[in-house]
Amino acid sequence: MKRHRMLTKLLIVCIAIAMLIPFAKAIHTTVNTYHIATYNFQLDVNAPEGAQVEIEKDTGSIKLWKTITTKYNGSTTTSYSYENLSIPTPSCDGYHFGGWYNDAACSQPFEPSYKTSPVTNDTIVYAKWGKLGEATVVSAPTCTVEGETAAVCERCGETVSAAIPVVECAFETYVSDENGTCTKNSTQTAQCIYGCGNTDTIELPDSELGHIYDADGICDRCGERVQLVAIAGANMTLGNALHMNFLLSIDQIDTTDDYTAKITHNGQVTELLFTPVNSDYYAVTYPLTAKQMNDELILEVFDEKGNAVSAVYTDSVCSYAARALDNSNDSEVRRFVVDMLNYGAAAQKFFKYNTRNLANSILTEEEQALASEKVECINRQIKGAHCYGSNLTLESNIQMNMYFKDISADDVADMYAIVSFTDHTGTAQSVRIEGEDFVHYFGDIYKIQNSALVLSDARKTVTCVVFNADGSIFDHATDSVESYVKRAEGSTSSYLCEAIMKFAVSAHELLH
Repeated sequence: MKRHRMLTKLLIVCIAIAMLIPFAKAIHTTVNTYHIATYNFQLDVNAPEGAQVEIEKDTGSIKLWKTITTKYNGSTTTSYSYENLSIPTPSCDGYHFGGWYNDAACSQPFEPSYKTSPVTNDTIVYAKWGKLGEATVVSAPTCTVEGETAAVCERCGETVSAAIPVVECAFETYVSDENGTCTKNSTQTAQCIYGCGNTDTIELPDSELGHIYDADGICDRCGERVQLVAIAGANMTLGNALHMNFLLSIDQIDTTDDYTAKITHNGQVTELLFTPVNSDYYAVTYPLTAKQMNDELILEVFDEKGNAVSAVYTDSVCSYAARALDNSNDSEVRRFVVDMLNYGAAAQKFFKYNTRNLANSILTEEEQALASEKVECINRQIKGAHCYGSNLTLESNIQMNMYFKDISADDVADMYAIVSFTDHTGTAQSVRIEGEDFVHYFGDIYKIQNSALVLSDARKTVTCVVFNADGSIFDHATDSVESYVKRAEGSTSSYLCEAIMKFAVSAHELLH
């Protein structure tokens, strides 16, 4: 009894150990063993080296003959019968199954037939494999029809075909449906490239047409009345250059980034963003020169999609000046406006710009009589040993330039200048200009530009001190717009310089 229990325990242990051993799929294995008469018939998959053979369900059959020997009345009679065996068909990736053979080398095909090869002993037959060449696509699949590949066996030359599964519909060339409206995007549609008749329609982003309208606020395309952004007006900033400011009420837009102003001037379009100027208005600022006072500026406002959201607004410095003259009884304001227009006309003549339409041509005789009388100027220029002279830039703004000579090209980058003056408000101004910003004039002469002056500073003296790289003073000079105008008396530019000075004095008196 003890021995029986020990054997039982040992058997349980062996079973437990066997359960711990993982099952590994054999590379070279016998598929099945069939019993034919008194003999065994085996199928060996004969797997190629390194390949794994998969066994499908019973898909083939073999008619296997067997011998039957009968003895009767001392004589022996031999007869034959057969069994139909349902056998599995093996498969192996990259290989073509070539049938069953009598030997492992697959040199003798197994061809069971009546009498010639009956099973008369234990028999093993072997699977033959042929390596497939690279498969080529015979026909590509579509969304409705399978495709086909073909590969040729390297051993027997047989072509083996395989199906390629159907694919999903594919769409490539989209054509606009041209169904966008003022407020809705257009769609675009593509036909399935496989010709099944299916279509795919998608929305084209940012393709709405936008409203087309003018000052009446009614869209010419859809007839909808839209809310226009209205330009609140325009004014001017008077510094060392003239600027027109176009104003937009802050309660009409949510953010300045959504709106762009396009200003057309002499056929050229400039895009500008609105920036806040106070709690009530956004503005776009467009710079002008004195000679351009009578130029017409055309402004339109566009949203982020490029649609015009305002009526066309047209203005000019001269138009602004005319409104100022009509709306003000202040003598200083009126004199300032007249002097400004006279300055613009003088600049037009000097630069030969649009002289048939002078800025001061809008003035009546009564208004022209408000102009400033001759302004007395004093020359306060002081020149150092290396100072070559001074002048004004009058083309784009009023800018004082001082020139210094005997400056080496090798040293200029390490030099610097300090330009200082007290402006019309009594505030001390000081600007450092690096040597690399000195402008080469010719030879050993360099120009130092001062852009900090405004018109009201015309009588203020400006001192420019030039320093060597080691901080020692190279030279200095003192000058002013007034001094330059005084020195220009009797020259070809005297009438322009006089107009500048009258305008500058008017601006100073108006501000103070």
